Amino acid sequence: MEESIYAQLFRELAARNVRYVLCGGLALVFQHIKRFTADADIAVEFTTENVKRFVDAITAIGYGPRVPVDPHDLAHATKREEWKREKDALVFTFVHPRYPFQPVDVFLESPLPFDELLSSARRISMGESAIIVASYESILKMKRKIVPPREKDALDILLLERIVNERKDI
Repeated sequence: MEESIYAQLFRELAARNVRYVLCGGLALVFQHIKRFTADADIAVEFTTENVKRFVDAITAIGYGPRVPVDPHDLAHATKREEWKREKDALVFTFVHPRYPFQPVDVFLESPLPFDELLSSARRISMGESAIIVASYESILKMKRKIVPPREKDALDILLLERIVNERKDI
């Protein structure tokens, strides 16, 4: 059986010691919340070396940028600011020719301070490596920042509020 493209991605990220946190819908799925999603939303630590390792990892498994730019430009704060300002972009999207409906979106700006996001993240085992997944609390904070919230985000907020409140009672 062929390994999923996301399993390959997380294995590569671990092998290259990339500092990242999986956020959004796929992070919820990995925490056993039934939800349909096809993309991976990732926050990376924006140091030049870390972004280089991230780009090397994702391109090694066949992903490339959706737009015709050098993916290593993601390491440059001025480029990220330019994309946000001129393209109204929130993420940099990588696509795979064999898996066009499984894009990887990298936030151009961490949705929460990266150290906070990472320190509260969970490590979920996947084979021989682990996936770094945003906590319920962090995902809830991120979802609350979406204005106006899409229907799926509003539903996620309700569910996450319930989970977070139940966990406080324990």
